[in-house]
Amino acid sequence: MWLGLMLIITLTVLSVYGTFVGAEHARILFNTPAMQIFWILLTITLVMSLIIFPTLIKRPSLLLAHMGCILILAGPIWSSATGHQIQKELFRSYEPGIGRMLIYEGQKTNEVVLPGYSGIYELPFDIALEDFRIEYYDSNASGQGRMPKDFLSDLRIIRDGKTVLEKTIEVNHPLHYGGYYFYQYSYDDQADRYTILAVVSDKGIFIVFTGYMLLTAGLFGCCWFAPAIRRLRKK
Repeated sequence: MWLGLMLIITLTVLSVYGTFVGAEHARILFNTPAMQIFWILLTITLVMSLIIFPTLIKRPSLLLAHMGCILILAGPIWSSATGHQIQKELFRSYEPGIGRMLIYEGQKTNEVVLPGYSGIYELPFDIALEDFRIEYYDSNASGQGRMPKDFLSDLRIIRDGKTVLEKTIEVNHPLHYGGYYFYQYSYDDQADRYTILAVVSDKGIFIVFTGYMLLTAGLFGCCWFAPAIRRLRKK
């Protein structure tokens, strides 16, 4: 019990810290080996609580809340780099959890550069960059310098020689296809000739969504349904 409480407090502190250091630094922090051990330990603690405290199983609301928390933690673990490596060993197949793609205007590619330039993974489809452009804020009073306001990429998904999807992406508005999210990550700030995409696997996302649904149902039961039943019984 105390171990679980300390782990939850630690997670809260780290989450607050992550909001101040920025998304990229937070991503690096939460994917370190030490944090991966932390996620696994917290998940095991929640599972063990169901064994150590059998009364939780007899109370549907608490059981749903605990199962929801377990799934919320299991989803990111499954979709992490370590999770993908485990899947590779178990199922003899490999799909990257995260990577980068560089695409020039008028060209297409299916090559994903793995983290740390550790290799190349080829997607079963191509992504073509039709056009890349940068939108700027108005220049200042002196007319010197322009600050980028947004950068956009017109992308086209090509599978078996046919276009199956087209979308213009920008920051925080990714393209989703084939089990991956393609985010606008960086660009050619000199000649606007290419775009750099962040490729993120969606494995585990449905596990997380299911976990949130169970957690919501459990909290709803604890805070509203169970008290309502008790009041009815008293009458």
